[in-house]
Amino acid sequence: VERDSHGQCHWDLSPWTLSPAHLGRVQDVLRCPDFGQQIGKVTVRSFTPVVQTSSVLRQDFGMLFSKQEGVTPSWGFEAVLYFGSSKLPIDDATPLWDDIVVNFASPVLMLAGRLDLSLQPAGYQMSPAELDIVCEAIPQSVHLLELHLPYCGLGEAGCVRLADALRDNTSLSVLDLAGNDAGAQGAEELADKVITHHPHLKKVDLSNNNLLSSGTIKIGEALHARCVLEHLNLRSNDITMEGGRRFAEGLLSNASLRTVDFSNNDVGALAVSELLMATRLNTGIHGLRLDGVSLGVQGAVVFHDNDLVMFADSCLTTLRMRRCSLGSVGAAALFGVLEDNSCLAQLDLGWNDIGQIAGEALADCLANDCALKALDVSDNRLGDQSKFGERMRVAFADDTNTMLQYLNLSGNRLTAECMEGLGEALKQMVALEQLLLHNNPRISQGLVFLGDVVWECDQLQDLGCSLCGITDSDLARFLSAATGSASTFPTCCGHSMRALTPRRLRNSSDGRMSSPERGSRGGATPRQAESVGETKRCGSCGLFTDAQGGFTCYACPQTICTTCHMRPQAGKLPLQRLDLGHNHLSDTGANAIGALIAGMAASDLRCLSLSFNGIGDVVGAEALEWAADAREHGWTTGIQGQQLDQHGDSRVHAIHSHTLHSLRTTTEAAAIAAPAWMRLGTRKVVDRGKRSLELCGTRVSEGTQR
Repeated sequence: VERDSHGQCHWDLSPWTLSPAHLGRVQDVLRCPDFGQQIGKVTVRSFTPVVQTSSVLRQDFGMLFSKQEGVTPSWGFEAVLYFGSSKLPIDDATPLWDDIVVNFASPVLMLAGRLDLSLQPAGYQMSPAELDIVCEAIPQSVHLLELHLPYCGLGEAGCVRLADALRDNTSLSVLDLAGNDAGAQGAEELADKVITHHPHLKKVDLSNNNLLSSGTIKIGEALHARCVLEHLNLRSNDITMEGGRRFAEGLLSNASLRTVDFSNNDVGALAVSELLMATRLNTGIHGLRLDGVSLGVQGAVVFHDNDLVMFADSCLTTLRMRRCSLGSVGAAALFGVLEDNSCLAQLDLGWNDIGQIAGEALADCLANDCALKALDVSDNRLGDQSKFGERMRVAFADDTNTMLQYLNLSGNRLTAECMEGLGEALKQMVALEQLLLHNNPRISQGLVFLGDVVWECDQLQDLGCSLCGITDSDLARFLSAATGSASTFPTCCGHSMRALTPRRLRNSSDGRMSSPERGSRGGATPRQAESVGETKRCGSCGLFTDAQGGFTCYACPQTICTTCHMRPQAGKLPLQRLDLGHNHLSDTGANAIGALIAGMAASDLRCLSLSFNGIGDVVGAEALEWAADAREHGWTTGIQGQQLDQHGDSRVHAIHSHTLHSLRTTTEAAAIAAPAWMRLGTRKVVDRGKRSLELCGTRVSEGTQR
């Protein structure tokens, strides 16, 4: 017996194996006024296997530890249960799983909020005894919110057993049973006993379970009005056209679903058409994933048949159709439908063999200022023969896109000639924040046009140009254009000016500028200019300009007008993130960037990657020094993969920036950069069977990987 500073006793029961009867006796002791007031801590370790319907366990154990933490009973202190060194209830029982199995500690799971076995070693198979422990705890738990048992080898019988246990549970909100070969019988049991009646279940993952069409039909029938499910994943389940069509019918009677993943199922064009139509009639569905559903030439038929109604009155905001074999004709049909789209905000059409035939339709779609905010057309063939850039330039000659924020053109065989016309179009995408051009090795000589885009686009913050064959001379021309050093525009009040074209005024009814009001990079906000008849006068420089054109500048900080729109000061790189990894840069290129950002005030850059270039030891060490200085200002840098890897300076902190794309704040980046030298080179690519990624021996979950 040990006593704390309050005189409370520690009752250590860890040397014994407790049965339900023992737990009842523990509660009797704690209820006793003579002893209960003196015991403040109870430590247990081992439990005997218990029967799920044990009334002793349900009544005594539940009553013993169901009191809210921190509430002191009127008769004295409340005892707290410890399992080893973990205080119960516990948010996550995953670290305790091995101890739970060894000690048959299903009562511990009753007091846990989460169990995730996705990080178990490769090839892990849950034994019947381990499944019994989970199934004994689930019906009696009021704390368990998330249960992740992916690729645990449960089989059809195990999923049926788990469905029986989940029938009496009322707390679970997330269920992940991916890759367990549940089969049609397991799907039917889960649909009838879990999806149909569970009061709080919001997310279910049944991907890679060989559900077949029969199992999918049962799940579709379970999606009635009483179902509260919001996110459902049915990818890779060998579902055929009949299963897809019947599932689409089930969506019509559901009012709760928000996202559906039907990827990698060969359901055919007809089922895809009905799924898209169901998202129109069921206005609650916001996201639909159809990756890997091969459509071929039938894709054009799908979109043509639904031309005027597919996105009308629909709330669908996200559509993913990667690797659907759409081709140019199918993609052109889809872009034609989207010209008048007012709802779809995110579209992913990567790996669809889209060629230049669809380039004109894509250009017209974007120039029509549709509602798309994120577009991914990576790994296609848009850049063949360099005609795509010219079509984009023509489409944007008199139009401006004010919606698109993210554009991914990686792996499209873009050329330097294509970049000239594409650059002119990109300048008219006034809301563009992130532009990815990775794996376009022929654009290196056209990088100067990309520099003009960086200089012209106020909102552009993230530029990715890895695997683009960039040399030191290409980088020099890019930096010159991106920092305004090569500007030939007229000057006003000591600042560069640029042309104000009629397209920036095309939606204005009173002749005033109608483009989005955006402040200068210094943070100033434009004010209204003085109007004089049909002309306007800049309150800063006094220049007059009519409603059809003139010049625009970023005028002085004291008086800023809308007609004169101030440009950033020359020599400042406006980007916040720049990826130049896997190119042909040498010491000269590293010195150019080092000289540019040596003074922190001369650049907005916060994340830079020069990984896997030809930077040598001496210049690399110098680059690491300014990288260390940059880190003190909240920067993150990546220069891994150089010769200096073999002679790394332990004084310097550097990170491969590819691991930082998902970070939102520099505070998080600085926290990760704590080690003197961190190597995060990928040793193992994604293992789809276990949905994990191995980075230097550390396994991370799918969510962390993303």
